[in-house]
Amino acid sequence: MSADIWNNIRFGEVSAINYALARVKVTFEELDITSDWLPVVQRGAGGAKDYWLPAIGEHVVCVFYSDGTEEGVVLGSYYSADAPPPESGSGVFYTAFPDGSLVKWDNGQLTITALSGATINADVTIDGDLAVTGDINVTGDVHAANIHAGIVYYGQLIQE
Repeated sequence: MSADIWNNIRFGEVSAINYALARVKVTFEELDITSDWLPVVQRGAGGAKDYWLPAIGEHVVCVFYSDGTEEGVVLGSYYSADAPPPESGSGVFYTAFPDGSLVKWDNGQLTITALSGATINADVTIDGDLAVTGDINVTGDVHAANIHAGIVYYGQLIQE
């Protein structure tokens, strides 16, 4: 790789965000300059789409089309000693959200924690046991093949 290519790669800190256009401005301390609005590379922006933007103050890697800071893209952010990964290990995929909610896949074990609640807009089939620690609120009819003692229900129960 040519030494010149390294002139086009810069490490900086996000200083402004345009959420609607998925662009950020990046400050490069060693150069004492701030970039123009740069697009942030996404995993998908066509048929399947993804949306992620780094936070203000987050360290990012940028590549530019020339030696300047006007035309380029943000490739992503990176972990450091000051900002280590929240999880690690072979076969671990982890996404954490600002409110503490998370999605974690650990070698076949899926954990979803939604601190503000979750909404599923779909027909759902569970092939296996369902354990609930809390109340179940039903709007509509309950269709049941087997009714066990101790179930309390309000409304119409349709036993099949």
